[in-house]
This record gives sequence, structure tokens and C-alpha cells, in this order.
Amino acid sequence: MTIQIPSSGKVVFGGQSKIVMRPSQTPLTAVGGATTDVNINNVVYRTHTFTSSGILTVTSATDGVATVEYLVVGGGGGGGNNIPNASPVRRGGGGGAGGFLTGFANLNVGSYDIIVGGGGAGGISPATSGTPGDPSKISLYPGGSTIIESFGGGGGNGNLAPGLPGGSGGGAGGWSNPGYAPGVLSGGTGISGQGNPGGGGVSSPGLGGGGGGAGSAGTPGPDGQHGGLGKESYISGFSAFYAGGGGGSPGGTGGSGIGGAGTYTVTGNNAVISTGSGGGGAGGPGPSTNDGGNGSGGIVIIRYRIS
Repeated sequence: MTIQIPSSGKVVFGGQSKIVMRPSQTPLTAVGGATTDVNINNVVYRTHTFTSSGILTVTSATDGVATVEYLVVGGGGGGGNNIPNASPVRRGGGGGAGGFLTGFANLNVGSYDIIVGGGGAGGISPATSGTPGDPSKISLYPGGSTIIESFGGGGGNGNLAPGLPGGSGGGAGGWSNPGYAPGVLSGGTGISGQGNPGGGGVSSPGLGGGGGGAGSAGTPGPDGQHGGLGKESYISGFSAFYAGGGGGSPGGTGGSGIGGAGTYTVTGNNAVISTGSGGGGAGGPGPSTNDGGNGSGGIVIIRYRIS
């Protein structure tokens, strides 16, 4: 027999009435970050967005445990630079995107460290690689274990070497000299479930590889050295892309329009802020130094239903 129990009231069992109370359903409340309420198909969600590190405090939840949805994106890697007066001419690879993670987690009432990884700097002379991005994390506070971690993106190379590994890998350097074998230098490796590898670099013509993105690998030099695509998320209530790879030099596009584009005789383009994307690679002959583009910092978004 099914008995419908109201929040409180009388229910009859065998001719006797008893007062029955439904367990209290305390709504989830939390503070921290930039808070926004969004209505999606007549369901209201609250989001806490962190574009810099902070603290999320869950102040109440049913039975002391909160089920939340999360997006955690690490910082993107910087693009590789050129080397002045180098022979053969060097071309920088694009920076790899930070790791992209989304899913659900159970958080107890209490406080949590939200670490938002910074973007890596583009390579500068005499350095030849972009700096890897920093990881983003949700961790117990203070100083507790990490619950969720997305890795920073790998830096793109500006010399005759592979890209650096990361959440998504950086693109390899390219070089322009017909006397060198046209074989492909490999892009940096990505982390399974978070990103993809960077593209390779080649000689004759010198083309740096595109950095890997969360949605696809960076393309190698012969295929246009474009940065890998990012991934789309609706967690904020609207469509947005995150974690695109940087384009390789001399003209690779940034993944999903958020990674930095590669350049030929100027500094590589920076990635779009707070997307965890890679910077563009730089190149160019002669005595001038063209730095790689900077990767962008990551982002952490927490969402839960409030009605």
C-alpha cells in the first residue's frame, strides 16, 4: 500500500491516526566566487564562477551533503617564440590548452579551496618554449586532499624540439631549411580524458605545430598548424567554449576562436582570457625577437539547482 505523506499531518493506520513528519529538505546554500542565478527550462540553478583562486563554502545541504555540477579548466600553455638570426629560421608551435573536466561531485558542508591555474607565458629569447599553464583544482580546505584537478596546458616549442606535455600538449617547433629532413617533430602529449596532443612541426617550409585542445588534437605543419578545438559547455546557462589550442607559426588559427593565432613576423597572439586556452606561436627571420603568445588562465564553475 502506498501512503502519500504530506510535510506534516495525520495519516490513518488501522483506524488510529498518527502525526507523521516528512524529513526536512534543507536547500543547498553556498558562498564564494561570482554568484549568478539562471533559469533553464523553468528550473533555476545557481552558479559560482571563479576566474581567480578563492574559497567556496557550502553552508547547508540536505543531510549535510551537496551534489554539485562542476567545470574545471586548467591554465593554457604559452606559444613558442622565434630565435633571432637563427639558421635555419625557427617557427614557434602553439601552446596547448589546459585540461577540461566536467561532471558531478558530492561536497560536504564546509569550505573548499578553489585554485584557478594561471596561463603560461609565451617563449622569449633566449628561451625557446612557451611556459606550461598551471593546474586548476577543487580541494578540501585548509590544506586537504584534492577532489578535482585539471592539468595545465603544455608549452609550444620554438626550437628544433617537440612540444611540451600537459592537459593538452603544445605544438612542436618548425624550421625552414631544405637541407634538413622533412620529418615531423612530435607535439606534446595530452592527458587522457582532459585534452589532446599538440601537432608536429616540419622543415621546408618551416611550420610550427598547433597546440592541442580539449575537443581535438592540434594539426601538424603540413595541415595548416591550427590549434585544436575547444569544448562547449552550458554550465553557465549559455553556450561558451573553453580550452582551445594555440595556432602554430606562421599562420595557424587558434582553436574555436579562443586560442591565440600563430604569426610570422610579430609576437604570437594571446589566448582569450579565462578560457584556459593556448597562446599562438611566433616566428620570423632576422635579428628581431618575436615572443610567443601568452596562454590564458583557467576557470572553475560550480552549479546546483535551487528550485
